[in-house]
Amino acid sequence: LGFGLVGAGAAALSWALLSAFHVTLFAADAIVFQYIMTVAAFPLFAFIFSRWQQAFLKLD
Repeated sequence: LGFGLVGAGAAALSWALLSAFHVTLFAADAIVFQYIMTVAAFPLFAFIFSRWQQAFLKLD
């Protein structure tokens, strides 16, 4: 839940900065898609990296 909220805030900030930089309002389609893909991929990468970390910790 925390990652999703922080990700939503980061996506909103990204959209706001992009719109301010180009002085126009951009459609949020691409940023919403990026947010959805990031939140969807997070559990997989978290699982893979936690397993990887545990494997290295067992070597010590």
